[in-house]
Amino acid sequence: MCSILGFCGQDSEYERIKEALKKTASRGPDASRIINTDNGWLGFNRLSIMGLTEAGMQPFLYGGKNTLMPSVTSDTEEIRMDGSCEIVLVCNGEIYGFRPVREELIKKGYTFASDSDCEILPALYREYGVEMFGMLDAEFALILYDAAENSYIAARDPIGIRPLYYGVTGAGTYVFASEPKNLVGLSDKIYPFPPGHYFKDGKFTEYRDMSRVVRVNNDDMDTISVKIHELLTEGVRKRLDSDAPVGFLLSGGLDSSLVCGIAARLSDKPLKTWAIGMDIDAIDLKYAKEVADYIHSEHHEVIISKRDVLNALEPVIEALGTYDITTIRASVGMYLVCKSIHESSDIRVIMTGEISDEIFGYKYTDFAPNAAEFQKEAEKRIRELHM
Repeated sequence: MCSILGFCGQDSEYERIKEALKKTASRGPDASRIINTDNGWLGFNRLSIMGLTEAGMQPFLYGGKNTLMPSVTSDTEEIRMDGSCEIVLVCNGEIYGFRPVREELIKKGYTFASDSDCEILPALYREYGVEMFGMLDAEFALILYDAAENSYIAARDPIGIRPLYYGVTGAGTYVFASEPKNLVGLSDKIYPFPPGHYFKDGKFTEYRDMSRVVRVNNDDMDTISVKIHELLTEGVRKRLDSDAPVGFLLSGGLDSSLVCGIAARLSDKPLKTWAIGMDIDAIDLKYAKEVADYIHSEHHEVIISKRDVLNALEPVIEALGTYDITTIRASVGMYLVCKSIHESSDIRVIMTGEISDEIFGYKYTDFAPNAAEFQKEAEKRIRELHM
């Protein structure tokens, strides 16, 4: 997951930034680092997925050298940017297909110290500026400091898969972070960063709207089905590229079963799958077991009781930072199965069948009175995916 924080001004001090970043240490338990840009702060909590060595630790700096400052505490390093550094970046994200892009950048004279996918981003920014956001095949939230322009830039992927929030201090300084809790005490009001936008020089600019219809597809159903199959297969394939172990949630329903089935065909060893269900009438466990047997996965069942659900409410509410009933209800099962995976395995990446309802319609659009209303509802669902 990782977590990021950017304080885009000088009206704060290290201890305050460190405490704000620490609030989401659970998102990045491997290491924590804060850089002083001399015009603000960028912070990063790391969960290692790609480029697992120390060289893959962020913030990434382009140009110049960074000087490690003595740690105020043993759990967080402070770095001060030297005068020759051009770009500093923190990113919570996955950049798909980054290796060919990195090779092209190497041909242009860039060098890289790690196998981290996100290390290419400062070089891409130097080459293309803010146009790079529209070029990325990625899920990301990032904050970048351009020393030459003395400017901070923040951006979020078009779907809003990676969380990002912002606020403004009493002195007018913009602050960005992975979760609202990071911004409590730094800003009186907290807002979700709009997906498909970047922020620069005090304003938001849209670079892509995934819900906007560019053209109507008039292909026949067989052709459309083949294209969906190809896109879904490629979507699974590129997400299997990880230096950390990958696991799968399997409910036995259509969406997670398709993801697991495709991944099983693409993998050279059995998948590790997990299913969760109540200790009574757990029909999902039955269907999940049938799929697991069919794809020959190493399957695990997490069986929970009513008491487990009730005991999970407090940590779920604390993690989510909301009392919204629908969000909490949808998160309890996910929390319990992920907790079990964390405690019993070395899995760091989990693939699921999430957001298929919104993409393919299903029951959401069954009752649309006409094609125009169907399309309107489909676009609305895509726009409202993010938190």
